[in-house]
Amino acid sequence: MNDVTTPCTTITVASPPTAGAVAIVQLHNEDEAALVDLLRGLSEHGDWPIGRMRLIELAGVDRGFVARLTGATAQIMPHGGRRVVDRIIGTLLDLGAVIQSHPRAIAMYPEASCELEADALATIARAASPVAIDLLAAQTGLWRDTIARNVPLNDSERDAIKQRSRQLDRLIDPPTVLVVGRPNVGKSTLTNRMIGRSASVVADLPGTTRDWVTGLAQFSGVALRWLDTPGVRDTDDPIEAQAIALAAAAMRSADVLITMRDPTADYPADDQLPRAPDMRVTNKIDIAKHDGPPGQPSHAHGSTVRISALTGEGVDDLAAGILGQLGLDNVGATERWAFTPTLRQALIDPRDPVVRAYTGL
Repeated sequence: MNDVTTPCTTITVASPPTAGAVAIVQLHNEDEAALVDLLRGLSEHGDWPIGRMRLIELAGVDRGFVARLTGATAQIMPHGGRRVVDRIIGTLLDLGAVIQSHPRAIAMYPEASCELEADALATIARAASPVAIDLLAAQTGLWRDTIARNVPLNDSERDAIKQRSRQLDRLIDPPTVLVVGRPNVGKSTLTNRMIGRSASVVADLPGTTRDWVTGLAQFSGVALRWLDTPGVRDTDDPIEAQAIALAAAAMRSADVLITMRDPTADYPADDQLPRAPDMRVTNKIDIAKHDGPPGQPSHAHGSTVRISALTGEGVDDLAAGILGQLGLDNVGATERWAFTPTLRQALIDPRDPVVRAYTGL
């Protein structure tokens, strides 16, 4: 005789881990009867029809709302204090539920029409760049249209979507922009302007910035992780020397490496950098409109932008140039974005039954 095991109801905290006004504890069980049994154990109500929301006593811990969203999903909405949430979760565990650390998106977003839409909603929730929101919201329709044609993509289409998707992935996890230059060329002033607050110490003293300073910048709805590095120079200060050495590793991995000069100090020498820069910036054009001193008469790699970090002149052009380097200067609302493994499988064969089910076809 085979034992039939009833699936456990899973618990997922769908609200942020910090305390708030209201928390959301989500319950999911494909066995609808088991879910209803747990809700009965939590409250005095015997019937829990789909779509019903009630304000109830939560096992003597709190008063809060409970809603049965679908046959398989319910949400408990108590006050958001951590102690309250922990005690409610403890009661649910006593009733036989289990904590699910990494729930599938479709369980977190029961309102989604298919797994693709649920993954898009989950990705919207963690996307760093606001410009990603509308594009992700459009993906379900765009991919359904592609899959419904039931025709494999040609090599050119497949390669274009792959390459573009790698660029668009930077809208989820911010790319890194790193600025390097000799001391006192204005890197800290530029950093403070770009991230909109005073994160770097600004002074007319070489070596003022001895550590990396980082912050989140945003241009045209695209979020970037901005890094200000110590000025590149020979130094006897062991702390500063260590910071300069560590910055070299960050330069290698930066998505955009910018070197900066001003009218009195040239760019760092090529042998001081671990790789060629992507862009070059001449700063302080507000006090000297000429190109500054010679030193590197030919710059074969990267583009050059003239700015004043102090007044903001040319900074919009710099921001546009950075987005261009990242391929994010013109994010369209109807681009197909293979942002999940199943969509990357769709590039190989959109007729795959798993792919069709994933998109709700």
